[in-house]
Amino acid sequence: WKKETSERIREFVAKLILRCSRNENHLIGEKLLTRNRLDSVLSALKGITENSGAFESKSSIIHVANGVIRFNEIGEIEFGSPKPEDYSRNLAPFSYDKDAKCPRFLSELIRVAMNQEDESLLQRWFGLALFGSNKPQRLLLLEGTAGGGKSRIALIAKGLIGHKNICQLRTDCLNERFETSRYNGKTLYYSF
Repeated sequence: WKKETSERIREFVAKLILRCSRNENHLIGEKLLTRNRLDSVLSALKGITENSGAFESKSSIIHVANGVIRFNEIGEIEFGSPKPEDYSRNLAPFSYDKDAKCPRFLSELIRVAMNQEDESLLQRWFGLALFGSNKPQRLLLLEGTAGGGKSRIALIAKGLIGHKNICQLRTDCLNERFETSRYNGKTLYYSF
């Protein structure tokens, strides 16, 4: 999904009307395609196509570089192509590979820094962040000793979610004008 300007849509509609009229031998003179008439068509299209809550509720999908990972009702994974009804606009920057493993991540970083329960929690939280919604309304706080891997884990999370999908939470700026508009369309907020 990407945003289109009214001007570009107006131009597309004008070309479409002219092409259709020529195909049907009902030539509409370019003089009849005035800006006012095209604006009326655009206004009607906005009403017809509006889906105000399309991006609010996300189904159980993760949109990745090579397709969509779907989780069915019983938690099984299905991989396929994106569908328009997915209303996905937060593409993760990696490709899905069902056989991929992360042995170095686990053995050299995670298992050195935390116990099995925390490892499981961290992996589930990464999955939650990839979904792009926080239904349990929880924060993840990484704390520990200096050099323990906290920043490295945060950088990996940022890389997995994708730089276009994240935004730094600047709590000291929250009362300033337009600060919260930076968060529109983002799925992960972070702070150091």
